[in-house]
Amino acid sequence: MTRRIFLAVTALLWMSPPVSAQTLATWNMSWLNSTNNSGNAPRKDSDYEALQKYAKRLNADVIAVQEIADEKALERVFGKKGDKFVFHLSEKSPSIQQTGFVIRKGIAFKRLDDFSQLDVTGRLRHGTVIQLPVSGQNVVIMSVHLKSGCFSGKEDRKPTKFETCVKMYRQVVVLEKWIDRMAKGDQPYIILGDFNRRLALTGDLVWPVIDDGKPTNADLENVTRGRKPSCWPDFIDYIDHIIVDPRAKNLVDFSSFKEISYEAVDKRKVKKGPRTTYYPSDHCPISVKLK
Repeated sequence: MTRRIFLAVTALLWMSPPVSAQTLATWNMSWLNSTNNSGNAPRKDSDYEALQKYAKRLNADVIAVQEIADEKALERVFGKKGDKFVFHLSEKSPSIQQTGFVIRKGIAFKRLDDFSQLDVTGRLRHGTVIQLPVSGQNVVIMSVHLKSGCFSGKEDRKPTKFETCVKMYRQVVVLEKWIDRMAKGDQPYIILGDFNRRLALTGDLVWPVIDDGKPTNADLENVTRGRKPSCWPDFIDYIDHIIVDPRAKNLVDFSSFKEISYEAVDKRKVKKGPRTTYYPSDHCPISVKLK
């Protein structure tokens, strides 16, 4: 064997194969941007330091993120793009609160087109979609952030919430069509993110729309069902969810569900007008392990 061939073979042996994702998470990071300014209230440098700490504690391979202004904002938490993680944000969304993914470097994934149809008003957020190999299967995964303000049936019945709820329900109809289309295909799918809806509440009106079981692979499971959040005492039910189809259910370890709660030393509330802003975020990350 010549030296040139030997070196070539050695290089091939040392090449790292694509890494499989072991954990999947979702995290609304509350108006994360590359400066200390925010749509709600200014952040302190200590808030970003806290986010860095909880990102390390989460230790997830693929994170569906919401309320991200730009990739520089993600670098303030996860480090320079390409060092340990790569980023994929929705590309043409009109909202400055982007959805997207933070993916550990080396994990194979394919970027798919944004699900722009979720923007039913011209100002709402797109779904960000990737394809991820899990246990030898290609799984379609979408990060979503639905319209805020119509959290449960209680809001449905408020006249002051009528316009907000109409917008959210229009998104639900569009999402249900996406689910039906995916259910007829040959790929498992997972939808996760900030639904701004307490889907796991008994009698919720939204859940039966998206979980109608028709076609067969539209019979969904919600990982947060039967669980209560511990993130902030103000929030008693999950509005962040991880929803899987019957095929993806076999690829997710439901018993591994984990929520990363913030320590009291890192929690602070900031009043800006009538609104209260919660930092490091008003959402805590949740995750599951993949089989």
